[in-house]
Amino acid sequence: YDTSWYEECDDHTGFELDALIEPGSILGSRELKLWKRFEKRQKLMSKLKLDRQWRAAYKEKQTEFDASALTGDALRYEGYWQSWKYLEACPKTNISDISALVKDRADLTQFRTEINQSDSIVLHIRRGDYFSNPVAAATHGVSLESYYKHSIDLLCAGRESDYRFLVFSDDPDPLQYFPSIKLTNVQLCTSSLSDAYTDLYSMSQAKNLVIANSTYSWWAAYLAGASCKVCAPDRWFKDREVALDSLFPPAWNIIASQ
Repeated sequence: YDTSWYEECDDHTGFELDALIEPGSILGSRELKLWKRFEKRQKLMSKLKLDRQWRAAYKEKQTEFDASALTGDALRYEGYWQSWKYLEACPKTNISDISALVKDRADLTQFRTEINQSDSIVLHIRRGDYFSNPVAAATHGVSLESYYKHSIDLLCAGRESDYRFLVFSDDPDPLQYFPSIKLTNVQLCTSSLSDAYTDLYSMSQAKNLVIANSTYSWWAAYLAGASCKVCAPDRWFKDREVALDSLFPPAWNIIASQ
């Protein structure tokens, strides 16, 4: 796993999947330089026909599912690989793997008793670098106010007062950015940047989950399984289109962002 990008990004909390990955399989910036040097050497030997076993690095050609990547024999795979179809062909990550890393946080005690109730709706609202960093904003800063409103309408069927809304966000007051959304029964959980596993696990316990255009809540929805009703936005990137049938499982509700 190449984690060198996280070492140079000040707007991100860093690489946090190390607890779920086998020791020795993470490449930092130093290890990546050595690896690329090795690749150049092997490529040269292959051209000179000194090493017929050379397997080139495989780079993702598109942002949708690429079946040929599953049958390749490359030593290194480079890309985002964000499709539920890849997961169907790989060893499954179970929610039990995440639950072992969950901390007993006082601010989530009440959330845990309510989050998996059928009359509770979990909203994940991603702000942070999506709007504070110009580069990230150009790619991920999608306006999702209409999306959240449409999702709430779908899940509540006009009966918002009958539901509890549990909001997970990296912003202390995320609903201020959505003036058209008027909710009364709201509980806010401002994500602890040092405890991402606990928030991820908590969101995955939802019966109704409205995700952001974020891999973080995408994983919460995927781990929640078939018992969770999921709403996902039809715009994942601001600057380009993505194949939604590749990004989202068929059972998820794809909601218009405009």
